[in-house]
Amino acid sequence: MFGDFKKYYLNFLSKNDSIVGLSKIFYRYRSWVRSSIPEEIINWLTDTGTCNLIIRIDERPSELSLWQISQKSGLLCLMENTAVDLISEDFLSAEIKSYGLDRATTKIILELDKKNFFCRDFTIPISAKSHIDQIVSSEIERKTPFKLSDIFFTHQINKKFIDDKKISIQQFIIRKDLLHQILGANKLKITDIDSIRFLNRSNVVDYAPEIILSKKSPYSKKFRLIINSMVISLAISIVISLIFLYFKQENASSELIDMTASISARAAKVRVMADQASSESRLLLAVREERKSRRLLVDILAEITKILPDGSFISELRISDSLPDKQIINISGFSESALKLPALFDKSQIFTEASLTAPIMTDPNEKKDSFSLQVKVKAIKDR
Repeated sequence: MFGDFKKYYLNFLSKNDSIVGLSKIFYRYRSWVRSSIPEEIINWLTDTGTCNLIIRIDERPSELSLWQISQKSGLLCLMENTAVDLISEDFLSAEIKSYGLDRATTKIILELDKKNFFCRDFTIPISAKSHIDQIVSSEIERKTPFKLSDIFFTHQINKKFIDDKKISIQQFIIRKDLLHQILGANKLKITDIDSIRFLNRSNVVDYAPEIILSKKSPYSKKFRLIINSMVISLAISIVISLIFLYFKQENASSELIDMTASISARAAKVRVMADQASSESRLLLAVREERKSRRLLVDILAEITKILPDGSFISELRISDSLPDKQIINISGFSESALKLPALFDKSQIFTEASLTAPIMTDPNEKKDSFSLQVKVKAIKDR
């Protein structure tokens, strides 16, 4: 089935030159990208992990042994014993390839006898645990005859030391000149080694402290340029996004402020209208209450106009409140029959106790009787 599919695919490509051209461009740029990435990165992505290859240099300088950790048993297994006379410059690379390994994913550990190391113990307060690295470097400069530039070193915390207020530090140092001498005697270079530790004379994996050797970055200039370009592009994109987000937030805030101001202005107008409506409502209620409890001036004037006979007119009218619920009206004017007025007002539905308050006299100018009349307005509850 797969063969038929491949045959059909190749037949399809042979009839479409444009697709073939695109395929060539794709494979060309894929090869270019792959060539820009170091082999150790590709191997790390495609392989299962890093393999440990151990070089043991024992008391016999004429022989070098290679060991590897067995994935099945977890024990150290001897790969090869090689005489120093048979070691060439590319010996280590050839041996790694012969085992099916890759240098980029293979960690080379050099094991040396403990006598080649300078070991010392010292204690520090437990409160200084977060500054161990600085303290270790300071201890080397102050308490040992070595310079930091002339040695490789590491340290570990002694877990067997028991003290609630202090911790014990074990320091391991190896001189660079001594290491070059040992490696030179075995036709090795320091660049061939990734780390150094004590010689393990058993086949059991011993997790001894390792001195990690500093190495130059193996990345190519092309790969470094690509990585830097990607990082710079990402940083610029983030900065632009943050600036865009900031201005967008500022615009949103300005719009929100304008909207809030507009709503506040409308709310103020509504509040004024509500206060005005409330005032008018209270006034209307007061008028209604007033109308319920006492006579209105319009009703009083209409009743007076209705009672006065023809040929009578008013020159003065005063309304006064003797009591909260009593109104007294004083009427002055002229009439042809002033004596009949008290009786007419007493017959009214809203007036009572009508009486003349002054003598009736004939006015020579008007040719009519002048009168002064006082009446009381009936309360609404008396109707």
